[in-house]
Amino acid sequence: MSRKILKYTTIVLGSLVLLIIYLSTVGFETDKFNNQIQNLVKQKNDKFDTSLKKIKLTLDPLNFKINAKTIDTKILFKGKLIELEYLKTQISLNSFIKSQLVTSQIEISTKPILLKNFVSFVRSINNRPELFFLERFIKKGYLIADLKFNFDEFGKLKEDYKINGLLKEGEISILKKNKLEKISFLFNITKNNFNFREISFDANNINFLSDRLSIKKNKNDYLLEGNIRNKNSPLNDQLLQTIKLKYPQFDLINTNFESENDFLFNINNKFKVKNLIINSNILIDSSQFKKNNLISEKFIEINELIDLKNHKIKASFANKKLSIEGKGQIKLQNKFEIINYKIINNGSDLNLVSNIELSELDIKNQNLIKEYLPKTKDILNLKDHKIRASYANKKLKIEGKGQVKLQNKFEFIDYKVAHSGSDLNLVSNIELSELDIKNQNLIKEYLPKTKNILNLKDHKIKLQYKDSNLSVEGLGKISLDKEFNKINYTFSKKDKKYNFETSLEINDTPIKIDFINYEKDKNLNSQLEINGNYNKKFGLDLKKISIFSKNNRISIDDLILDGKIK
Repeated sequence: MSRKILKYTTIVLGSLVLLIIYLSTVGFETDKFNNQIQNLVKQKNDKFDTSLKKIKLTLDPLNFKINAKTIDTKILFKGKLIELEYLKTQISLNSFIKSQLVTSQIEISTKPILLKNFVSFVRSINNRPELFFLERFIKKGYLIADLKFNFDEFGKLKEDYKINGLLKEGEISILKKNKLEKISFLFNITKNNFNFREISFDANNINFLSDRLSIKKNKNDYLLEGNIRNKNSPLNDQLLQTIKLKYPQFDLINTNFESENDFLFNINNKFKVKNLIINSNILIDSSQFKKNNLISEKFIEINELIDLKNHKIKASFANKKLSIEGKGQIKLQNKFEIINYKIINNGSDLNLVSNIELSELDIKNQNLIKEYLPKTKDILNLKDHKIRASYANKKLKIEGKGQVKLQNKFEFIDYKVAHSGSDLNLVSNIELSELDIKNQNLIKEYLPKTKNILNLKDHKIKLQYKDSNLSVEGLGKISLDKEFNKINYTFSKKDKKYNFETSLEINDTPIKIDFINYEKDKNLNSQLEINGNYNKKFGLDLKKISIFSKNNRISIDDLILDGKIK
């Protein structure tokens, strides 16, 4: 008897085990819960309607639950269709026995669905204001998503939901000029956290890529953090305006660039951006910018379009302050030259510091210089110059040194130039092996045998030009007639008044001063010292005149000659 009991018991247990295995792996189909699911959906939202096939049930013996799964489910709401790959939930054994649907979790996997329909569906579950705006801005796109929802004991949706999926071919238009196209990414969404990766989209005909973007909700704002990059692409005005990097002082055109950018900012539900921080590495393959009022047309002769290429730039934007540091090549006239620069823009204030090495450059001669140096060219040639330029408080300063060709030879020169509005100031030191200057009537009056053009040799000269006034200090040698004699001098012109101070050796030309009845023989070595000023209207004011020679020593102070005295 005991053997039979054991046998039957074994058969029953074995059958039970096989049944459990069968129910756990193969399961069975039923439409027993279809009406309950449809009614439950109606209770949650009366605008929803569902189309269900038979539900496949499998046993979860360890948790005393039944896994319920249906495929090809369709959800209709507001005339819009959501097609599901499957819908999966767990039912307690007790509710199954009682033929009641009690579930704490639902998993949904969708087929490809329209993005706009999906946002509408999510809004119907959780109608946040930002979803309303997002739905308005979406134009195109479809996605595949896996959704997991948990419910409390009263059937209310918990806020620990999870949504994963991918988006393809999306299009969002916030404004007519700000459109994102060909959007694709993978996403993971939980309460107050949105994470995106493998992002790609087009904006202003530029393809942008991103490894990551995270969005965190903080009260009424969202914190966005991520990175974005692009391969070599054209940069247009519209994008410059959008990212607030367009400034009238640097009007970039025909620009091709690539960039890597890290960003952080807050945005509210009205899409207003604040606390924007951007750190960028940018490579400008080629670009041009238009010559602007930072560069004086009175002083420098450069191209209307200035060419840039191979510029490596580090840029940062924070607290409405833009900082740029870069290095590359620039073509001001005929050749590309190396330049580095730092730019800081804070509101309407622009500060710039730049260093450039120029193998050649042409600058415009000034009329006042040509008046006294008649053999200099209209365009002066610079060679092998190292220049530092700075711009602050709407004032441009240039410091440099190199070689300049005023006439026939390149000579050493250093200079400082300041330009603000119509004001141009210049200080320059130049070493001249030779130069020709125009003789003046005042000199010819007292040195009548001197030439119309005087030759200078081995001169060190300091020039200052300010407010259309010129001053010159120098020393070297001068040829008044044939021989070269030593001279040092200062000369300045302000308005119509000429000031001068000169010490000159005169060994080969006569001196004639009628008003003191003095005449020097041309072969007599003499030293002439004069300082004073001259005004065409009021005549000559000699503060001091001294003549020293072997047999004569003449000194006159405060001699005034009006325009009628010769």
